[in-house]
Amino acid sequence: MSHKRSKEVRCINHYDPNLTLEANAKYEILRQAMETFNCQILSIKVSVLIILVGCALPFIGNPTEGILMAVAGSGTSAFCNQLAKDSRSKLEQLIKEGEAS
Repeated sequence: MSHKRSKEVRCINHYDPNLTLEANAKYEILRQAMETFNCQILSIKVSVLIILVGCALPFIGNPTEGILMAVAGSGTSAFCNQLAKDSRSKLEQLIKEGEAS
């Protein structure tokens, strides 16, 4: 199953001159949605790490830095969630257009 998936990803990651401009644009939107999802997963992991360090700092004796780190981690996570939401809505719109055609 993973072999099929790697073929699909390989197909999406390049421009195919045999396809129409619209089809290539759809593949590009799909590629960007996949990349956005991967970035969101990474950013969630980093944000959780930043928040945990920020929560630990007040116990070490640096409450101001801890609060700032916790807020920064939360803000980063919220920003990346918004990017993923935008990407998801573009993908859903693309699917609806494909069903209407």
